[in-house]
Amino acid sequence: MSVTLGSPTPFATHAQFAASGFQWGPPDGALGAVASGGGNYTFFGSAMGAATASASGPACSGSAGLQGAFAFEGSLEKFSGLTGAGCKALFTKGAAPSGWVFDKDYAGGGSVMPFAAGATGGLLMTYHGEVHWKNPGTANGLCNSVPCFYGGIGLAVSLDGGAVFKSVGQIIQPYQPLSVYQGSSQNVGVGYGSMVLADSSGNWLAAPAANPSSTYLYVFYEDYLPTGAGGTCANAACVTVARARLDQVLAAVVPLASSSPTTVAALFRKYDATASDPWSEPATSGDPTENTASGSFTPLFPDGNSFLPSVIWDSALKAYLLVHQRAVGGAQPTNFIVRSSTDLLHWSSPLATYAPPPGSEPFYPTLVGEGGDPLVGGSAPRLFFDTFPSNFPNWETSELDSLPVQVSAGK
Repeated sequence: MSVTLGSPTPFATHAQFAASGFQWGPPDGALGAVASGGGNYTFFGSAMGAATASASGPACSGSAGLQGAFAFEGSLEKFSGLTGAGCKALFTKGAAPSGWVFDKDYAGGGSVMPFAAGATGGLLMTYHGEVHWKNPGTANGLCNSVPCFYGGIGLAVSLDGGAVFKSVGQIIQPYQPLSVYQGSSQNVGVGYGSMVLADSSGNWLAAPAANPSSTYLYVFYEDYLPTGAGGTCANAACVTVARARLDQVLAAVVPLASSSPTTVAALFRKYDATASDPWSEPATSGDPTENTASGSFTPLFPDGNSFLPSVIWDSALKAYLLVHQRAVGGAQPTNFIVRSSTDLLHWSSPLATYAPPPGSEPFYPTLVGEGGDPLVGGSAPRLFFDTFPSNFPNWETSELDSLPVQVSAGK
């Protein structure tokens, strides 16, 4: 098995996105994608709609001054424009059901997956939510150049092909509660959630699932062990996974009108290899305030400061590919690391590393299959990511790049 990374090429510049009405992004985070025919795709990602027109571009016509998840179109090589809905958010921050705070200050779309629940078809989207506070130790109140935040992963559902998504609630919460971090100088991210369908042993299954009752929805994210826990993941992000049985997920969200955030919050279980049942730890506390701890977890590999995982099945390798971001020397700049697995739990040592040139800061890696199904790669899936030629997150100089990932099953 071999993996070779090609050279990045620009998919879109910030100037192109600004000309479509965006102040920053998309994507400010992971991408979702669905094939739209003819080698084209609809992409989903977080962004901020421009509040007013400027020299850079117009105001966001449908969502001026609003942050949320948006859609745009293109091939695997270049941006072609917005969808027919134009610059209009699919959902915005604070989209969670009443009383749930995990996305009150930020909501950004992530992985997208088709589903079929009886006669009802639609799309699931994992998304990243944040609760913000001001850093008391800095003049600008920021943490690492962005608002201080406690992250969570929500689930949104579309029944109209992706024109509108509705948040049905939170599915993953960090191990430690909001109260441990709020008011500190530390951000607590869990990523955007990368979805994979497989059976109970991690054997890949195509989406939409033919038999949801024997299918599990695996969601990859990052979590934190507490200070003093020992190892590289103590108080540092490490990649891990949670899962839920797909038929139970679909029963909880279809029909949308009767979905319950309490039911949704109880669906997923974190992987904890130290437990007698490794899938017994709750992925959320079920507490809408985030001030109760959720379940413990086991890192999938012991790389501290590793985060933002993206996973697809690769038909050429007959294995899963995972790319994650890793801080170099415990801080920025960052690299991208590629690994493989046949069961979703046991991952290889790094197969390839993308190290950016000096002065370039890559962020938010997403793997996209090149054969028409974004969730399935072949011999050359694409790796999409934001590049910031100056300090992250300077959007005015950013671009969205893609590079081919050349894979071979041979030695």
